Amino acid sequence: MSEEEIEEYEEEESIGEVEEVEEEEAGFTIEQIDIMIRATETWDQLMKGLISIEEASKILGREARTTRALKKSVSAAEEKIEKKIVSEKTSRKKKSKKSSS
Repeated sequence: MSEEEIEEYEEEESIGEVEEVEEEEAGFTIEQIDIMIRATETWDQLMKGLISIEEASKILGREARTTRALKKSVSAAEEKIEKKIVSEKTSRKKKSKKSSS
C-alpha cells in the first residue's frame, strides 16, 4: 500500500469517526427539549387566546434567556469536540509518518 493510499484510508476512517461523534452529540438535551415544549405550549395558549401577548412575551423572554445560556454551553461543547477531532487527526498523521519512515 502506498503512502497516499494509507493517508486516504486514514482520512476516510477519521471521517467515519467524526460522523459517529456528531451523531452522538447531535441529540437534544432534556433541558433543550423542555424549553421547546414550554415555548410551544406558550404559543398554543397565545393562539387560543388563553394568555395575552404581554404574558406570552414575558414567558418567552424568560425562555430566551435560558436558551441563550444553553446555546453558550452547547457551543463550548462543540468547540471541545472539534479540538479533540483535530488533535486525533494530528496524532494519527504523526503516527502514520513515523510508521512509514
